[in-house]
Amino acid sequence: MNQCQPGYECHGGPIKPVPCFPGTSASDIGTVHCPPCSSGTYQNEHAQAHCKDCMVGYYRISDMNGGDGWGSGDATSCFPCSNGMYQNIQGQAICLPCVPGKYQNEGNASSCKVCPKNTKSEKVIDAQAGASLCLSCGQGEKSDAGSSKCNRCDSGEAGIGYNGTCELCRIGQYRNASMKSKSCFYCPKGWSTDNTAGSTKCQKCNRGKYNNGNNIYSTSSSLESGKCVTCPENWLQEKTGETFCKLAPPGTVVLGDGVSSVKVPDGSYLTECIDEGCIQFLTCPSGWMGVNPPQNYCSSCPSGYSSSKGSISCQSCEIGKFAATTNTSTCTPCDRTKNEYNIKSQAKRCLVCALGKGK
Repeated sequence: MNQCQPGYECHGGPIKPVPCFPGTSASDIGTVHCPPCSSGTYQNEHAQAHCKDCMVGYYRISDMNGGDGWGSGDATSCFPCSNGMYQNIQGQAICLPCVPGKYQNEGNASSCKVCPKNTKSEKVIDAQAGASLCLSCGQGEKSDAGSSKCNRCDSGEAGIGYNGTCELCRIGQYRNASMKSKSCFYCPKGWSTDNTAGSTKCQKCNRGKYNNGNNIYSTSSSLESGKCVTCPENWLQEKTGETFCKLAPPGTVVLGDGVSSVKVPDGSYLTECIDEGCIQFLTCPSGWMGVNPPQNYCSSCPSGYSSSKGSISCQSCEIGKFAATTNTSTCTPCDRTKNEYNIKSQAKRCLVCALGKGK
């Protein structure tokens, strides 16, 4: 009598045991019929007692008639997971779809890949079709890695980067949450963003600064374009939100980097002057007089006159005194020991008494 071992069919009597065909197995002694491999298993050899588990990244499902529910009754092999699907456990009947935020662009995968930054994969609609790729966010949108959706750029950003990615608005531009996210918006003339990129609002240029709008339309990609500019040296702007600087009024000097000006005292003169603007002043020395309004010079006192430091006029020499040269600080008395005299003011020299006469 033939003994029927596992891996064989036994029909009794003189009939020899028949080995199980691939796709089937028999684990018990005396099995009459080798059953097909169950879902998640396969067998590619003859006369086997057990079926093998499908490897990770593979699957097999059988219908009630022994056929494969996804188009094949072949139990001799497992089927690779398709793109967008994965299986990380052995012996499984189905593959799983990649969850939102992940994708798989290769077959027989045991895991899904994370969508990169600024891309997305949306919710799974079909359990047999996960994402095989990630979609790029639109202009003015962004996402973190592993996202299922894209969001609008944050306030202070817009889709001005490469391929419409979110970047900080440049100096002189702004965007708040209520605005469209594809572009930043220019500040009005006389306004900027406090020299800060990524702003949500504009501010008036401070005193001593201006913005005439020319630099914000520059083709430069620098974040520095569009800022409020400090007035040139010796120029002035005492108001906020202005588009230009101006020369200080005559007789004044500019202080505080163009923030304000101060009237120069009478009897002084302007110094450190560039392009008609000045930032310092000094007192006119003795022998000179200041002009009105003060200029970058003092006027010389002529001979016969004198002045003290900081004067606004030259004083004529009194009778009995003289000033022989210009720029005299003090008139000199005539020397009576030498019989010198004069009888008029504004004298440039003294006269000498005739011989035998004295004053």
